Amino acid sequence: MASRDSKLSTKAAKKGTKPYTDGLQNSAPQQHGVDSDGVPDNMADAVREALSADSTILQPLITSVVTNIMKSPEIFNSLVEAVTKAVTEKISQSIYDSMSHDIACTQEKVDQLKDSIKELKIANDQLKQELDDAEQYSRRNCLLLHGIKESKKENTTTTFIETMGTHLGIELSPDHIDRSHRLGRHGPGDKPRPIIIKFVSYRHRELVYRNKRKLKNSSLLITESLTSSRMALYREAHKMTKEGRIKSVWSTDGRIVVLSNKDDKITVSSRADLEKL
Repeated sequence: MASRDSKLSTKAAKKGTKPYTDGLQNSAPQQHGVDSDGVPDNMADAVREALSADSTILQPLITSVVTNIMKSPEIFNSLVEAVTKAVTEKISQSIYDSMSHDIACTQEKVDQLKDSIKELKIANDQLKQELDDAEQYSRRNCLLLHGIKESKKENTTTTFIETMGTHLGIELSPDHIDRSHRLGRHGPGDKPRPIIIKFVSYRHRELVYRNKRKLKNSSLLITESLTSSRMALYREAHKMTKEGRIKSVWSTDGRIVVLSNKDDKITVSSRADLEKL
């Protein structure tokens, strides 16, 4: 100890200052006390003093502080708790930042997929509408005759021509008819299947369709040959007439037309159009 103090005195003399050991011995009791276990009362002051001390005594002092911390359960537990809290907060923040970035990237991809799905749906609806229009156009020369009783060796073309002459006063010949037949399979009961007639020209088809009102008081009915989607829309509109939501419904060249309760003629192409009525 005497040798170390001598070295410190020599260094202090060269620098023109007092030895650190004298200052430490004179000032330490005034700045902080030491308990029975040798633990300083004010640990912060001890650390600051250690950091400003000469390097030759800094290492032993740090070792002493750490040793005393390990001897005090309260200080050690507080230190562990502080370190654990700091590390936990750092890890939590890191995980949060990483997850936030991942969520943002995922949400961006989800939004892009939603936009793509929306575009595909629009394109699909347009394609379906175009196909439905093309199918309906292929039926433009066709009509359906409902209410004609079936017989075993019937000729549907002859039956149709005779019926149009008797009930509508329209003279037709087999040359005006491209083909005809019963539509669908036999169902339960005696309800006859409709006859579908394809005319050679649209002009004769339209002549018959314009005069269909003459069948109003008979058991016969003439309708257009509609696609399945348009037929479903027609039936939905017909149901609305029974509910009193619209006055009537009919089709013209494959278009579904309704007469509203305000006497407005409205062409509908979807159920959404019907819901607006």
